[in-house]
Amino acid sequence: MLLAPEIVVEKPDKAFGSGSGIVITMTTSTGCIFAGTACGAKGKHAELVGREAADFLVENHKHGGCVDEYLQDQLIVFMALAQGRSQVLSGPISLHTETAIHFAERLTPAKFTVAKYNEADPADHRMLITCDGMAYKSSSASASTSSTSATKRALPDDIGGDATVVADESSSSSSAR
Repeated sequence: MLLAPEIVVEKPDKAFGSGSGIVITMTTSTGCIFAGTACGAKGKHAELVGREAADFLVENHKHGGCVDEYLQDQLIVFMALAQGRSQVLSGPISLHTETAIHFAERLTPAKFTVAKYNEADPADHRMLITCDGMAYKSSSASASTSSTSATKRALPDDIGGDATVVADESSSSSSAR
């Protein structure tokens, strides 16, 4: 593995607080980006802070997925809104990802499956997240000329009822009734 580190040290006037922290990233030959972070504390040696960040990065990379545990759940909403089938290869599924999938399926017609990538190898912990997205289209492209537009859609039965979302285009706020 070839490492080409880029070191950025913040100037004291740009830094907040008196502690230390580190963010390290790694880009694989296939374009996957992994990160490791750690925060220092009073009395904690900088070498330990760096080691913690490196260990975190290596652990996420070792899983063999394309995203780390902190990016998994962030991708769920985009997969739900996308047209067609989306897939992401990751390490073990985080609780945040399970929660994001739960709510994405309740609030959209998108359907997710999470399966072990290689069932034949018990040591392989990679997971494949698959989503058949809803093909969301922005309503601004077909918005009427009035300053307020309303969209009504049925909510799943276990949530109950219908929701009408009213967006007032003349201000940045919106409300649901």
